[in-house]
Amino acid sequence: MIPFLEQENSLIRAACCKLVDKLRLHHYQQAVAGTLTDNGFTVREEAVLALPWLSPRIDIVDELHNLLVFHLKNAPRRGLAAVLAQRKLEYIAGVTGFCIPLGDRRLVTILAAIPERLRLLILAFHGDPAQLPVLYKAMENEPTARLAFWAAGFISGLDMTRPEYCSSAPKITKEVEQPLSFSSDDADIGLAWRDMPAVVTACRSMNLSDGPLLLGKFPSAAYCHNLLATATQAVRFAASWHLTAGDSSAPRIDTRK
Repeated sequence: MIPFLEQENSLIRAACCKLVDKLRLHHYQQAVAGTLTDNGFTVREEAVLALPWLSPRIDIVDELHNLLVFHLKNAPRRGLAAVLAQRKLEYIAGVTGFCIPLGDRRLVTILAAIPERLRLLILAFHGDPAQLPVLYKAMENEPTARLAFWAAGFISGLDMTRPEYCSSAPKITKEVEQPLSFSSDDADIGLAWRDMPAVVTACRSMNLSDGPLLLGKFPSAAYCHNLLATATQAVRFAASWHLTAGDSSAPRIDTRK
């Protein structure tokens, strides 16, 4: 692998970093870390995204923050390229949430530098119940309210499918009604509206332990294995992370399959 990491072609070096990441080849961790100063941006990016999976306790937070900012400034705005860029941003946000230690002051700095949707994703995967008040505040913002509800449930485990937490969507006035279309700008299709006071009251009444939490519980190995077999893709992604964080010999599970 080392000769390929030293190849002149930057695409080969980047592919090697990704392979080391996917297979968790720990004995190449130092070599991948050495590519953080590579001349090729793609190589540096793959190294930043690989190192957390190789060693979840490594401090790569600043590099992840820089990667988020770079893509926010340079991502395409239209077409399939924009969709793929947004997915990459959301993935980086998730990994950033995992990697920031609870109580780390850099969390506030990172949240202040990125859009609301990415902030909510970082907080969800960060899993700190102490951040729930931030999500309560975000529930007041109609464009991202449903994602904020989802993030609160992701941390607390509150069953928001229960009728007492359900609410109807805000009514659309005639002035903002749009013609029927096969396309949608709704980024939160599938996430239902919730009753904010009921959700906040229920979350505050829960006796949550210190984080990180995943659906209200500490992500033990047994719990994560159960979630991998039964849960949604976002939860399975988090479960995969926590499994690798707790066991250096555990394989990285690609939950996209």
